[in-house]
Amino acid sequence: MKHVYLFRGLIGCGACERKMEGGPRKYRMYYRCPARTLAPGAPALLAHPPTIYLRKEPLRDVANGWIGGLFDQQKIEQTVSQLVGAQPAVRAEGDGVASKQLEEVEAKLRRFQDAIAAGVDPTALVESINEA
Repeated sequence: MKHVYLFRGLIGCGACERKMEGGPRKYRMYYRCPARTLAPGAPALLAHPPTIYLRKEPLRDVANGWIGGLFDQQKIEQTVSQLVGAQPAVRAEGDGVASKQLEEVEAKLRRFQDAIAAGVDPTALVESINEA
């Protein structure tokens, strides 16, 4: 697996540092990086095999095992604490702006509902409701 790396959740080619693409081959799913798609004369062509393949199943099984371990009964509280701690802090002034926008949108929607109740054709308000 010296020709493969994981970067920001993507499977990358270790030879050319591009994102690997998924695709079927011989009734199985693989990640692959074909050298033929590199630009002619690219320095990565010197060390790049014709095509690098990585079967998806072993990678999937390892990832599923790791995720399952994070949510195991003994680790669930620690995992949740880490997830909550990783969230950005909420700014106090941001809450007021978001609350005001939410109130304005809810008021618009109430007016549209009142108009429909008064007999306005709902299809005439679809675009306005979607914008709100």
